[in-house]
Amino acid sequence: MTVAEARALIGSRPLVLAPASFRRVAAALKKLAERSLRFAPIASIDGLDGIILDIRGCERWLAGRGGETGLLDRIGRVFHRAGFCISTAVADTVVVARAWCRHRPGIEFDDPMTGRIDDRVLPAGVTMSAIDSLPLECLGLDDDVVERLHDVRVRRVAELRRLPRMALPSRYGPSILHRLDQAAGRIPTSLIPVRPAEAISIVRDFEGPIRCGETIELAVVDLLAGLHEHLGSRGLGAKMLRIRATIPDSQDWIETVELARATRRPGHLWAVLEPALRRLPLDGGVDRIDLEVPFHRRLGQRTGRLLAEGDDQTGGDEPESRAAFVDLIQARFGRESIRGFAPRPGHVPEDQNRLVPIGDQAEAFGKDAAASMAGMVGVPGSRPTTWLDRPESIEVRESDERLVAVRWRNDWCAVVATSGPESIGAPWWRREEAGLEIAGRDYWRVTLEGIGDFWIFRATSRGEWYLQGAWA
Repeated sequence: MTVAEARALIGSRPLVLAPASFRRVAAALKKLAERSLRFAPIASIDGLDGIILDIRGCERWLAGRGGETGLLDRIGRVFHRAGFCISTAVADTVVVARAWCRHRPGIEFDDPMTGRIDDRVLPAGVTMSAIDSLPLECLGLDDDVVERLHDVRVRRVAELRRLPRMALPSRYGPSILHRLDQAAGRIPTSLIPVRPAEAISIVRDFEGPIRCGETIELAVVDLLAGLHEHLGSRGLGAKMLRIRATIPDSQDWIETVELARATRRPGHLWAVLEPALRRLPLDGGVDRIDLEVPFHRRLGQRTGRLLAEGDDQTGGDEPESRAAFVDLIQARFGRESIRGFAPRPGHVPEDQNRLVPIGDQAEAFGKDAAASMAGMVGVPGSRPTTWLDRPESIEVRESDERLVAVRWRNDWCAVVATSGPESIGAPWWRREEAGLEIAGRDYWRVTLEGIGDFWIFRATSRGEWYLQGAWA
């Protein structure tokens, strides 16, 4: 990649130039792959510019997080916040995923901040037909093989597939058929998993397939006790917990649990793992249980209690207790059961009132949300403290270009004071966004007699009035 291409990709962000070093690039890519273990149980390095994540067996975990599309959006947000421009794709085989990620028609670098939607996820069962129109380079063949195929005017995957299979090895070597079979899924693609040195895992092997749920639960409890010792000896707490069950003649069952706060307390970890274990299929038995901590944090040293357990004056409102409560509720009822505000940078009111699962707030809008929000809303109190899920239609009476009365839910209320208008419009690249009809709005803060202050606006394109929120 040239410097001009790099500048075009990163836009106005600063560009750091340094001499190229394959060893340095490989080491940096390995660190990125290690950090990517938060998204999948297996991560592998793909050349000098790619990472492969194996998400087989993670269907249940993905179902509560927007599926494969939600996973790609989340990966894009994390890498974009770290300053990387990436391209992502999901497919049945590694070869097809790599080809579709790097060579799909009209490919652009994924930018989750713009909300762009693309065809990153190929449907299950679609392999070779999806890449027929792509160039031969997408298969990862040797350069000399590609050149020899170009000499006979074979430039696309579809043209290569039309050639007689039996004639390909003798003319171009055995690797070409091997790669085509890998793309079609007839031959598995071997991956070398990246395992960070600091990863912590503990394993329990059974003599034979175990079909008793109580026995498996006792084994997991025992594993948690051993995990507690491992984490305690290093002063760490688990931020993510992954349990894998090896089932004979079937793919592994994998469940990943994210914690609101790092901890190593066995009772806390068991409370979030128990609902997942109840979904473990036991028809074929379980040969092995792996308990892994792919993501952890260092825990600070704490002094003992000054008060007895029964004399605690805080009402149990400790950070650990709140985190345990959040983890327990989300483990039993799903991540959407507890949500919090996570505003996006910008001036759009809907963004400032966005609710996301409590554990995704940091990823949704970084760690400096409060500081950024202070610059967005202006002086304190300029935005309502109570928001409606959707703006409600109202009627407004005007006299001499002044607001005199507001009708909301069949009741007319006199307007005592007004402040405005404040014109707010969506950025041009978001005006076609579904449910975001704010091409132009004029906002007023009105004080209704005997009720309080409300935030209302007029849609300039239609001339209709709506109620957005209120001040408590």
